[in-house]
Amino acid sequence: MKQWAALLAALSLLFVLKQPATAQAAPLCEPRSLQHALERGETVDSDSRWHVLRGELPTCGANEPLRAETSRDGSAGDGKSRFCRKSWIC
Repeated sequence: MKQWAALLAALSLLFVLKQPATAQAAPLCEPRSLQHALERGETVDSDSRWHVLRGELPTCGANEPLRAETSRDGSAGDGKSRFCRKSWIC
């Protein structure tokens, strides 16, 4: 009985002292500039496909449509405050 208790204590101590595995994240895409695609005379989408066919990572944002830059609060850069955008009086 004491042997089982000692074995259980040793296993629980090993379980507690075991270091957790470190998490590593690999990028899902490769950032490439528009100039990189234009050097080959291609569009960004076709350049991304060219890299994928050769076993490389696709270009980041190649298939995403371009959208207007907005700030964190959703403003479109019109220079107005949030209050003035919501109110007609400003």
